[in-house]
Amino acid sequence: MVDKTDERTNRRQTKISHNVEIELWKEQEVMFVETPVVEDISQILESEHSVLVVGEPGIGKSMLMHHIALKLHTTMNYTIIPCSAIQDIIHHYKEGIKQMFVFDDIFGRFTASLSEIEYLQKQEETFNRMLKKGKIKIAATCRLDIYSDEKFHASCTAFTSNIINLSKEYSKENKLKICAKYLTETYIQLLKDKNEVFTPLMCYLYSKNENFNLTDFLHCPYETYKNEWDKLKSIDPYKYCALFLCVLRNGSVNGSLFDIYTDNLSSKNFMFQNIFEICGLNRGTSRCKLETVFDSIIGTYVRKKSNEYSVIHDQMFDFMCGYFGNKDTMVRCILHDACIQILNERTQLESINEQRRKFTILITHRYEHEYFERILNELKLGNLEE
Repeated sequence: MVDKTDERTNRRQTKISHNVEIELWKEQEVMFVETPVVEDISQILESEHSVLVVGEPGIGKSMLMHHIALKLHTTMNYTIIPCSAIQDIIHHYKEGIKQMFVFDDIFGRFTASLSEIEYLQKQEETFNRMLKKGKIKIAATCRLDIYSDEKFHASCTAFTSNIINLSKEYSKENKLKICAKYLTETYIQLLKDKNEVFTPLMCYLYSKNENFNLTDFLHCPYETYKNEWDKLKSIDPYKYCALFLCVLRNGSVNGSLFDIYTDNLSSKNFMFQNIFEICGLNRGTSRCKLETVFDSIIGTYVRKKSNEYSVIHDQMFDFMCGYFGNKDTMVRCILHDACIQILNERTQLESINEQRRKFTILITHRYEHEYFERILNELKLGNLEE
């Protein structure tokens, strides 16, 4: 039985976490650009209970949905509940209260999450009852490749009635209008004149790295970053190490990791020593030094919320996983020291002989025994759900 004091503490901490996230959305509002799709979604939510925004990575799904949520909060007094899992709806649901549940990357950031889909299937009747009572709204985003997965369509009926495909809805003029927030008139004119495929995210990332060639970058952004990171290893191994640490921690690095006074100091030091050596740094490098490096890459590679450094976008994290997941020494470190979610969602075994997904971490025959040892250990610890 959960202690009532612990329960109150958990609720208070969750509320603080939600408020911090919502404040970040408000800060990002200054960069938001109104397009006709805002009115389309607003009209859907006036009469319907849910909406799903799908689209390619970087098209602007999350920023759009956050704007809509803030708009409903202001105009219709909805309480915003940022969600990271389907069960958050049931956990935070309050009958008779106007609530708006907001999901980024529902059912998975990289591949379809079977555990989330199965949970929704089991709770579908409960969700339908909650929606019919008419007080709550559910707004979610989904990557186009996951939305196209047959497992999604077979089980997610609650999210298939009101769908906005942002990749189709946004015209080139819409995207140029958004990108004008990040690029100079010269570059906007270049995009108008050329037949390059681009997204708002790519234009934002370019604005942070104007030493890149714009045409080359838009044509193949991963190759551009790959070349940049190859140079970074010798020019600035500290930044190189910070990017690798982002992969090991599944895209989110808590500042407490750099605190030399926290628990499990010896195991942390051993992990860091291995990472430092692999990245070409002295094994005795100060963790405090790495924290200042993370501060220096805010805006370029990560954003900071409270005490948490998160990779700036899922597509950037895709690039990082694809880059470090192609290097044997890095793969071994990932097998031993990465969060289990990385192995669960991002790895692919060479022996299965299936088509390799883009940006996966390939486990070759040589290291499969280490992979299975790690999986077996995590199963014993109860850390694997699917």
